[in-house]
Formats: sequence, structure tokens, C-alpha cells
Amino acid sequence: MPPPSPPASKEPSTAAEQFIPPPPGQEAPPTWADKWELLPAFLEARGLVKQHIDSFNYFVTTEIKDIVLAESNRRITSDVDPNWFLEFHDVHVGAPSYRGVLQHVQTTPMMCRIRDMTYASDILVDISYVRGREVVRKNGVCVGRLPVMLRSKLCRLHDATTEQMERMQECPHDPGGYFIIKGTEKVLLMQEQLSNNRIIVEMDAKKMVQAVVTSSTADNKSRTVVCFKSELSGLFVKHSAFTELIPAVIMLRAMGMESDQEIVQMVGTEKCHVDGMILSLQDAHATGVFSQQQALEYLGNKLKIRRQPAAPPPLSQRHRIIGSAGTSPGSTDATERKMGEALEVLVCLLVGIPGGIMDKGGATKPLDFSGKCRFLCLMMRRALDARSDSTLLDDRDYYGNKRLELAGQLIALLFEDLFKSMNTEIKKSVDMRLTKYFQQTSSASARAGRSMVGPDSGYPDVLRDIDSERITRGMNRAISSGNWNIKRFRIDRSGVSQRSPVEPFASTASTLQVLSRFSFIAALGAMTRVKSQFEKSRKLAGPRALQPSQWGMLCPSDTP
Repeated sequence: MPPPSPPASKEPSTAAEQFIPPPPGQEAPPTWADKWELLPAFLEARGLVKQHIDSFNYFVTTEIKDIVLAESNRRITSDVDPNWFLEFHDVHVGAPSYRGVLQHVQTTPMMCRIRDMTYASDILVDISYVRGREVVRKNGVCVGRLPVMLRSKLCRLHDATTEQMERMQECPHDPGGYFIIKGTEKVLLMQEQLSNNRIIVEMDAKKMVQAVVTSSTADNKSRTVVCFKSELSGLFVKHSAFTELIPAVIMLRAMGMESDQEIVQMVGTEKCHVDGMILSLQDAHATGVFSQQQALEYLGNKLKIRRQPAAPPPLSQRHRIIGSAGTSPGSTDATERKMGEALEVLVCLLVGIPGGIMDKGGATKPLDFSGKCRFLCLMMRRALDARSDSTLLDDRDYYGNKRLELAGQLIALLFEDLFKSMNTEIKKSVDMRLTKYFQQTSSASARAGRSMVGPDSGYPDVLRDIDSERITRGMNRAISSGNWNIKRFRIDRSGVSQRSPVEPFASTASTLQVLSRFSFIAALGAMTRVKSQFEKSRKLAGPRALQPSQWGMLCPSDTP
């Protein structure tokens, strides 16, 4: 793409536009023509879709290793044989290639376009697993194929010269940032989301002030709301784990902040803070909750019936946790169980704030909820401030409260979900085969009159249970259809990707938009488009209105 020419100079029409010489000893400020010369250098160094490429490079080099080597993913055990395990040691992604029946061919983007192939690389892992009485180490085991973004570090076009690009039949001015799935070019749209772990003070459906935080980590997501029941009520905490609203003071006491003076001083000492906290303290005193143990018992009685806890600690560990909370010797087992469940919920409350169970080497350290207490008090303070001054309410459409999910983050969510499902299937298959193996071994040993016949003969080999097509199919299906379905985080999005066949209109039902190749600007605009996460059928004026904070962020002619 040739560098743009500077705008034609014109004669100054007013005295203010005339050049004023600088004082002696100072350099002249840069003119408009001087600044225009920086644009080609910026485009050459950074490009226009570098955000997508950097996000994908970070996933390939760092994030995929964090997912595979996480504590909950790196080791698979069996319920049938306690000595069996499979452990992941390392992971890397190879060069783009095509695996045929009898050959392994290195591919280029143009080859995939012409032959309707997927431009992808093998995901290779180093594993060790038990086979009989020995531990086997295997390197470079393929667990799936990852579609490769053009111009990324894995792509053959990365750092290629103009001559090399022309030799591979590629345009040197093509910015990249898209995928090739079965010969079709696909682009992952940037997803506009509300910022996680950030306090948003707004009005609810009843026109009452509430402070909302959506907390998110790699393993959990939770939504915590601090709100008012009425104009003359104190502060309450709303969470999906409880059957009703919980007084905020009781929640603080359950996390170890028992003193009324400490709670009030932590929230604030202004008149609006003290008046609001008096009502909140009265709500807690009316329920007869004054200590941490009483608060935990109160929370345990308000919990919803959970069929499957997310990650319940072992019984021995749970008793150690309850003991750290100050359980009295006369407590019953049912009370201790409820208090333990309440502590589990508190650990998952405001999950983005450090504090909770830290189990290293089998030794559980005491719980530290001080960070969560301070953050909850900050939410209470902001809710009280907004009730006394409505100008302190936050605007959900303000662009500082938004975050953009790029291609690397979207693929990381999808890969983690597919990798966990693959591990679950491996565990099920190994348990089934080990059960069958031990049944056959015991019957053969009984007939032969000895304890074991061929201890390693017929022992299941885990490499046969690794379905490398599961991750491959999931990746290709998601990018080709644009449907991002992640059950673990209850994510169900459509229209995440764009497609490139030249069609006059796109289907509004699937929300897949056309990536036009009629011009360079049209293709570039499609690759930098932002998708908002609100239903187009709803009559909402806020997301459709022009927000001043979008100035310099979004294109005025191609806004979401």
C-alpha cells in the first residue's frame, strides 16, 4: 500500500494561521507536513490489525501453556486404579501443515484457499503415563489442530519479504489477522464486553441504587450486587448462591469483621455514610448476629440447595477451615456442614479479589478475607454516595467501562473448554478399559491358580484413548459458524466470525456478516469491526446513541 500523500497546502487565510517564528534559541514546532510523514512509519511498524495478531501470538506462546499446565488440567487420575495417572509436561504448536494418509505436507495460505483446506498446525504435548508397572514418557503427541492466523508467529508469512510473499502468491499489502477454514477466509470480530472486576453503580428496575461487580478468573465467574430494599432500608448483598438478600453487615461479619466501629470506619465517616450504616447495623442486630460464627450459621441457612458443589474441599480440610472460623465445641455436624458450605461461597464471592483457601502441600493456611472486606466496603460506600448524589451514577455505555475481547482471548476460552472435555473423555475411557482389564485378569488368575497372569499384558495404553479430532472439530466448527458455546461459563454467542464469500447481503438470523473483498478498505473495515453484546431487537437507546467517550476509539462511519 503506497504511503498517503500529504494534504495540499493552502495559503493562510487569517493572521492566526500565519507562521510565527520561534523565539531565539528554540526549535520551530513541527508543521502539518512534518507530522504527516510519521504516518507511513507508524503503519509500517504497527499495522492496522496488529491487535488481533498480538492477541493470537500471546495465546500461542503463553496462554496455551497456562491452560494445559494448570493444576486442574495437567494431571488425570483414575477412580479404578489409584496408581494410574497421565500428566502433561509441556505443549507447543508446530508449523502449518496438512496430514494426509501417507504424507505430511507443509502448507501455505494460498494452497489452503485453492484446495478448500484448513490452514492449521498440530498442537503437540509431552506426556507421561502409567502402562502396567512402568511410567512411559512420550514427546510430541498430537492432541488436536489449531487454526493459524495469517501473519502471526506461526504463519509462513511472518516476517516474509516482498519477494517471498509474491513467490507464495500472496499480496504484500494484505494485513492478515484472519483464518482460513476449509478454503474460506474467516475473521473473529472483536467482542465488546463490560469490564470485569470493576464496580458499576447504576439504577435497578425499581429505580433503586445498586453497585454491581462481575468477577472473573480463569476458573470461576460470579456476580455480586450491593443494593437497597427500599428508600429507608440498609444495604443488602445479592448473590445467586443465596435464597434471599443478605444484610451487608452480616456478610462482613462472616468474613471476620465483627466490630461495628471497624465496619463504619471502613465504609466512611461522612454523614451520608453514617446514616446509611446505622440502618444496616440495625438490620444485623435485629437478626441477632454479632459474631463470625453466628454470621456463618445465618449464611448457611440461607443457601440454595446445590446438587453439585463447584469444588468442595475434602471433609478433613473443611473441618480445619471451620475450626479457623471459631466453631464452638457444641456445634452439631449439620451446623458445621452448613458453615463449611457458607465458607465455600465466601471464597467464590468476589472471586477476582485475592483471599480464600490456599492449600499447598496438604497444609491449609488460615483464611484471609481482608481484601474482599475492603472491596465490599468500597461497593457499599459508592452505593451510599450515589444515593445522596445521583451525578455519581456510572454510565454503562461509557467506553472506559468496556473491554474488547480479541481473537486470542476468544480462542483461549474455546480451547480450555475443549481441552477439559477431552480430559474428561480420557478419564471415562480409561476407567472403563481398566475395569474390563481387571475383570479379565482376575478371572484368568483364578483359573490358573495364581495371583496374576502377565502383569503388563493387555494393560490399556492411554494413547489409543486420546481423540485428537475433538479439539480440531470444535475449533473448526466454532470459527466457521461463528457460534461460541462454552457450557462451563454459560457463554452462548453467535455471529462471532465473519465469512468472505462475495454475497450482496448477509443472513440476519445467523448475524454472520460479509467480509467484502471488493476493496482494501472494505476488507480492513471488516477486520477491525466491533460487535456489541446486546440484543438488536430490544428498544435500547443507550447502546445506539453516540457516546462522547468513543471519540478516537471507533470509526464514526462503521460503529457497532
